[in-house]
Amino acid sequence: MGRTGAWMAHHLLAPGIVPDVVTLAKGLGGGIPIGAVVASGQAAALLEPGQHGTTFGGNPVACAAALAVIGTIRSQSLLERVQQLGSAWSRGAGGRGRSQPGARPGPAARRRAGRRAPARC
Repeated sequence: MGRTGAWMAHHLLAPGIVPDVVTLAKGLGGGIPIGAVVASGQAAALLEPGQHGTTFGGNPVACAAALAVIGTIRSQSLLERVQQLGSAWSRGAGGRGRSQPGARPGPAARRRAGRRAPARC
């Protein structure tokens, strides 16, 4: 949720392309376990109250966390920030390959340059 610079990735598709069902989990709770199903059209008519259950569904703490996450995304303009960072990253990856001053090359670039990658523990 919000990771693409839009609330949901399908919002970036051509107008009129709308999924019947969208599931939400990790991004919705900001670290608090929660799950949600959003359905539209005929798919929405298939589920009635009580027919769908979830371990981390609509408990009060998880719902408060979800509302806080949505509020934070809105109040801090995080969708716009994701779009800015995505654009900057794309420009850097398509050009020099590094968009941030002082960024170090990754292991593959070091191997190409003949330097060993640091050992991992």
